[in-house]
Amino acid sequence: MTTAQAVVDSHIHFWDTHRFDYPWLQGFSDLNRPFVPADLEVGDVQIEALVFVQANPVWDVVDEETAWVQHLRGRDGRIQALVTGVPLDRGAAAVGASLERLSHESGVAGVRQLIQDEPEGFALQDRFVDAVRLAGRFGLTVDLCVRSHQIAEVTKLAELCPEVIFVLDHLGKPDVAAGQWTGWLQDIKAMAELDNVRCKLSGLTTEADEGTRGPDNIRRYLRAAVDAFGPDRCMFGSDWPNASLQISYAEWVSLVLDSVSDLAPGERDRVMRGTALEVYARAWESR
Repeated sequence: MTTAQAVVDSHIHFWDTHRFDYPWLQGFSDLNRPFVPADLEVGDVQIEALVFVQANPVWDVVDEETAWVQHLRGRDGRIQALVTGVPLDRGAAAVGASLERLSHESGVAGVRQLIQDEPEGFALQDRFVDAVRLAGRFGLTVDLCVRSHQIAEVTKLAELCPEVIFVLDHLGKPDVAAGQWTGWLQDIKAMAELDNVRCKLSGLTTEADEGTRGPDNIRRYLRAAVDAFGPDRCMFGSDWPNASLQISYAEWVSLVLDSVSDLAPGERDRVMRGTALEVYARAWESR
């Protein structure tokens, strides 16, 4: 197993179920407990930096979640950037003050609102688009967490907002368990034609089952994304602790590294750390 590479983890979650309400965790008994940096077991992986991504508590406490993670960041130097939750669908007027405040907050590099369970057209509503554009004007990136059937929709969103840097989480969640391939690949290639979109190599084992979670099959998806977007626009992400139900941290690092083993050292470094450092650069600039 190869893990001899420093990594910037572009997608990690922490949560405290004693402190905040996370309704989605009710369906995951093994995850429905606090997960904090002390629980992160990385084996011999060298962590250069961690990028926290909102853990999706109820909106009423999302600002408190951000403040709590900032507290964790102050105690653990590995946490260097945040992608915070913002209800973008409420529109620019409603979230403008929050976006402006976040843009001045140390360590905050981007925002997101989960789209994966929303109805068709959600990401193309005028209010959502306007809020996304405003986030971009404040220098914040926008993460896109969607399911594979929504990739085409958020591709249109990215076309409408060329000034915004978008980050596709988890390769757009292809249905690995069902063997989804051709349609997903076509959508990924179409999205990769847009210069303002980046892609996280994360979350795939969660979309697979025991029969489709083999390393060769997972590597196929990872490499397809790298070939579509190029190393300069792909970044490693663990999706820990969600992915911990299927694979260890070190095993996922090894799997991603294996998928790019034939690339030049500089290209591998872009995937494992450099792209994330560039995309979320404002977090480091604000320190």
